[in-house]
Amino acid sequence: MRNCQVRMNMNFDIYIEENSQVKMLNDVINEIYYTADHTVQSKWMGDIPEDIMMKILIFGYMNGAFSSRQF
Repeated sequence: MRNCQVRMNMNFDIYIEENSQVKMLNDVINEIYYTADHTVQSKWMGDIPEDIMMKILIFGYMNGAFSSRQF
């Protein structure tokens, strides 16, 4: 058997529909985190950046998952 490697485009935007909940949430959170009018103070020290963690949590809540064990 040959050593084959599958290559995947790392630009995930091409895989997500334009009007999906994921893109809408991403735009809203980016607007909150990256505008000069709103500064977000956090003591988050995790390996995942706080804006990405917030997106994951809110997306779970939007889809009725209030625990990681529900997936």
